[in-house]
Order: sequence, then C-alpha cells, then structure tokens
Amino acid sequence: MFGVIVFHAAAPAGLLVLVMPWLYAVFFFTSGYTYKDEYTLRVWTLVKKRFFSLYQPFVRWQLAFLALHNVFFATMILSDKAGYGTMVSRHYGPRQFFAMAKAILMMRSQEDMGGALWFIISLLTVNLLFCLVSVISTRIFGGNEWMRVAMVIGLAALGATNQSIVTYPPQLNFSLLYVVFFYAGYLYRRWEARLPTGLYPAILSVVVLFAGRGMEYVPGKGSAIALTLSAVVTLAGVYLFLLASKALGSQAFLEYVGRNSLAIVAMHLLAFKLVSLVIIRVQGLPGYMLATFPVITGDHYWWLAYSAVGLAVPVAAKLAYDAAAGRIARTAS
Repeated sequence: MFGVIVFHAAAPAGLLVLVMPWLYAVFFFTSGYTYKDEYTLRVWTLVKKRFFSLYQPFVRWQLAFLALHNVFFATMILSDKAGYGTMVSRHYGPRQFFAMAKAILMMRSQEDMGGALWFIISLLTVNLLFCLVSVISTRIFGGNEWMRVAMVIGLAALGATNQSIVTYPPQLNFSLLYVVFFYAGYLYRRWEARLPTGLYPAILSVVVLFAGRGMEYVPGKGSAIALTLSAVVTLAGVYLFLLASKALGSQAFLEYVGRNSLAIVAMHLLAFKLVSLVIIRVQGLPGYMLATFPVITGDHYWWLAYSAVGLAVPVAAKLAYDAAAGRIARTAS
C-alpha cells in the first residue's frame, strides 16, 4: 500500500524501478497466503469470503465516488480540461449515472477517483482462477501438485501472450499472468518455517532486485525467458518485503494501516488534491489543473508531500470514522 501511494505520487524513477517489480505482486502473494485448502473442497466458502472482502468494498467505494461525481466535477476535482493524460471526465446525467452504476456492479468499470482499486477486479479473478485450478488438480488428478504447477504456468503463459493468440478482457490478461504470485504466496505459507531469514537472504534479495531493476513482469513485455527472469526479480522484492515485515515485528500503527489498506488506497487519490491545491497556488496554475491525475508533478520533492498527505489524511479519516462508529455503537447499546 505504501508502494502504491509512492508510485502514484510520481516518485523519482530511481526509486520506482526498485518499487515497481514487487508493487502489485505483494497483493496477490498475500492473498495466496490466506488461501486455505478447504476452499478447494468448499468453493462456496471462498466465494462468500471474497464477496465480503473484495467485491463488496469495491462496489461500496465505487458507488460512493459515483454519487459524488458531479460534486467533484463542480469543484474541479474532476474536469473536462484535465485528467489522466488525454483522458478527461464529463458531467453525468441520469443515463450516465445508471450506466456507470450497472458497470460498477458488474465490475466492468470504475469511477475516476476510485481508479486505484482496479486491482481488486484482478485479485478476485485470480482467487477464482486458482480455486478452479486446485479443484481440477484435486478431483481429476488426485491432488497431484505437479499438475497444479503445470496449470498455473499454463495460465501465466496465456496471460503473457498479450492477446496475440486469444482475445479476452484486458483485466483477465493481467490476472492470468499474476496467478503465479498468488500460488507463490500459497506455497510460502506451507514452507514458511523452512525458509531462511536474516541478513544474508535479505542481502541476496537486494542484489537480485538491484540487478533486475527496470524489468517488468507485464503482458507482452519480452520473451518467455525475460518474463521468467522478471518473475524472479519480483519474488526477490516480495521476499525482501516479507523479511522487513518480520524484522519490524508487531507494530500497532502498521497493523492498523494494513487492516485498513483498501480504505486508504481508495482515499489517497482524493487526498492528493490537497497538495495539488498548494501547487496551483504556488505556481499560479489554472484551477482546472486540480483534476490532473494522479498528481500535477512529483518534481522538486512534491512527491514527498503527496506521499505524506496521501497516507496521513486517509488514516486520520479512518481513525475518525472508527471513533465515531464506536461512540454510536456505545450509545445504541
């Protein structure tokens, strides 16, 4: 989640080449870590859990941003003059509202301010894909782990084609490729006690991450060998992330941020607008530049300001919400 904020804050390229390899993979790895074998036998249990942990939060945040769309437009948080590159926003009428609400419920689209939650669609897809692979390997091949390995690699290979062989939705393209990291998280949970920790594994992970900086594990980028090497670099970054987490131990603040990471990721783009307001004032820019997505500029250390505000404001908002909800609950009881 920290990596997502720094990336969207337009941090220097020298930092991002070290963050990007593992940035998205961590979400899939962590989700794979939580996958239980009982889900393979009781698929409906997984469906219900992911409905409440992924689908429901995605829809709730997207519909909230949809309800505020025209308010954002009126206050230039969204604009028809600035946005993400050449992509700008429009004022919604009743027809646009209903069309977007339908698309959100079907997870086929999302609101501008909810754009950071796109990965939830892929995360839900990967959960279901891995469950399907596990069901097939268990019920047809008697639980043969090598068959599951072969199927996961096959899905990744299909995702790596960048639709040159088969045409399918772009989100599925990404999901097929990232099943590998979900599976890695699942295996890590099995082998966690046997894997080395400490200084030397951390140094090795840093060396691999630096050696492969700039490599991208994304559809259509390079040959099978290049993608395999990129996957190794990504896993080195994820492992370094895990070692750092173990070294930090139990930290109340980090645990709170972790439990509320979806809410923070959902709100950080809106929080960025506070820094954009300052830049507009300092540099004398036109007001519609507030809609520039995700930031106006990361130069001159503005990315640090964006990163700090992008974390602090959502955390403060969530703490305030929790406190208010707690008071209401105590009053009601």
